[in-house]
Amino acid sequence: MQTRKAAAGFSLIELLVVVSIIAILAGLLFPALQTGRASAQTGVCLSNQRSVGAAMLMFPGDHEGRLPWAEFVGSAASNQKYISWDDQLSEYDGRDHLTQALKEAPFLRASTTKDAVAASIYKCPAETRFDSHVVTGDILMRSYTMPRLGNALWNRGAGGDDLGAGIFNPVNGWSARLSQVPNPAETIMLAEVRGNQTRLGSINGIVVDRPFAYGSGSSQIHIAFAGMKALHDPSWNYLFCDGSARTLRPEDTLAPGRAWYTYMWSRNPND
Repeated sequence: MQTRKAAAGFSLIELLVVVSIIAILAGLLFPALQTGRASAQTGVCLSNQRSVGAAMLMFPGDHEGRLPWAEFVGSAASNQKYISWDDQLSEYDGRDHLTQALKEAPFLRASTTKDAVAASIYKCPAETRFDSHVVTGDILMRSYTMPRLGNALWNRGAGGDDLGAGIFNPVNGWSARLSQVPNPAETIMLAEVRGNQTRLGSINGIVVDRPFAYGSGSSQIHIAFAGMKALHDPSWNYLFCDGSARTLRPEDTLAPGRAWYTYMWSRNPND
């Protein structure tokens, strides 16, 4: 009579060896996956900026050669109140259904607009920290902001021809004409920002006064003090006035040996 031999199984040591090998391989693979994901997010963000840039460059054709102004805060009688720069691009970025009432709203929600997909070009996929009040995911967010210069240089020039005013001049309320940008390939049109209330359609977070900044206007603080990293650490993505977009370290956007409002942040080639 033949007897059946019991099937041989894995020993505990063999199982431990296999588990250890899997853990080592996972440890080697995970950083590569993270790097690949970060690279993909940077690429999508640059593509988003170029799409916004295409709309920004179409806008001047219907508005006396000017780029969108950062904000328009009019009286109720003017029927144009609290309109942000991205609201003004709705006719050029695929959001044709954005009504005047929605443009005047404090911010935009996915549930109240038919253009949530088109609006996605205003958000960097690398940004995971947004307004703490956003709990439902319904509020549409914005990662990009227009540069302006600080108090020291606001009054450098005269009126709308002030080359020291960046793209948006808060003194006269106007944005620059494209003809007023001597070097569009080296002049920032949009920068990334990490703010508490950077909602699409909101006038909060519409402008940034300096590189290395977090927030907007008087609430700006240095990124280092905010305890946050750059979205594409150690770099940010920037859209330029010729429609191109690049990933740069903040210090590379400034003139050598100089701080804040210089080089790519100013239309003045001497800054």
